[in-house]
Amino acid sequence: MISPRRSVWYDAGWPLLAGLVGALGLILAYLGIGLLGSVVAFALMELTVAPTAWSLMTEAGRPGRPAIFELAPACALATVVTLGLVDGLGGWAVPLLALVVATSPLMEQQRRRAWARRYGSDRAEMRREFDEIVAHGFGTDRTES
Repeated sequence: MISPRRSVWYDAGWPLLAGLVGALGLILAYLGIGLLGSVVAFALMELTVAPTAWSLMTEAGRPGRPAIFELAPACALATVVTLGLVDGLGGWAVPLLALVVATSPLMEQQRRRAWARRYGSDRAEMRREFDEIVAHGFGTDRTES
């Protein structure tokens, strides 16, 4: 039985779509810029994104290891796939990539979080914190000089 939070699309459909688009992009990149060009583009993106992502994540107090081993390779692969799709499909690459991004599970989670933040308990919590700040800032215990 499928849980209410999961659907056939996110379990099977979207991974299949993303895999097909990714494979098509890699094949078109290979045909367009060759194996060496594809590898060099991947390596350059990896070397560009990894230090930047590591720096930002460690500055935010998070471990930097996922930036190097997860985020940077994903960005590099997405760049090579996008290069291949644009080279092979031209303007049709944009709607295809937009379809994959707009229907991704990550976007669905972001929409749910934004909805909860706007209409859920996070708004009440923010209001309570604001009231506390105002109460401390404008209380009667302030001394005027």
